[in-house]
Amino acid sequence: MLSYLGAPPGYFSSRLAPVFGFIGFVAAILLTLRARNLDPGTVARLCPFYGLMSFAVGCAVLSALGRAEFSLDQGRSPRYLIVSQLYWVGLFAPAAAAAGATANSVNSTRAGLRRTVNIAAAMAIGLTFHNSQKIAKRQAVEATRLNDVIADIRNRYPDVAPGTYELLAYPDKRRARELLAIMHHYQVNLFSN
Repeated sequence: MLSYLGAPPGYFSSRLAPVFGFIGFVAAILLTLRARNLDPGTVARLCPFYGLMSFAVGCAVLSALGRAEFSLDQGRSPRYLIVSQLYWVGLFAPAAAAAGATANSVNSTRAGLRRTVNIAAAMAIGLTFHNSQKIAKRQAVEATRLNDVIADIRNRYPDVAPGTYELLAYPDKRRARELLAIMHHYQVNLFSN
């Protein structure tokens, strides 16, 4: 779950993704506690952002349960990044509201702690958006490569090189061959025109 939530800022490091997930989760809890001291109008305006975070946490929990048998890197898979980015987008508004409230705070120790949490959240959010550009470029290259593999399978079927199945993320070559035969027979998926 933490790898899933921490994937946007920690995408390029399997060790850092859970750390960012933990930081983001703790920041959300602290910002939620901080929201109790905000005026009701501000809290009402933050509700959609808390909804985004709640949705992302729910998806992270369900994905973790469904993917428990696989490695932690599953949570950093690009297909999950869209939802996990919602978490960080949702975290942005409460962080901004808390930063504004902190500026008006008189207790310097608590204000310093709040500033630190706000700065950490802002840095993670910035890293998320920075990584998003890199991830999009990488995914565009991967999509082009996958399209080439699909075209190669379509053109060479049934004489498909065994290594091609691994590129389709299906390591069981025998089962992949069976599925390709079924798809070819019914002219579906990559064999459809």
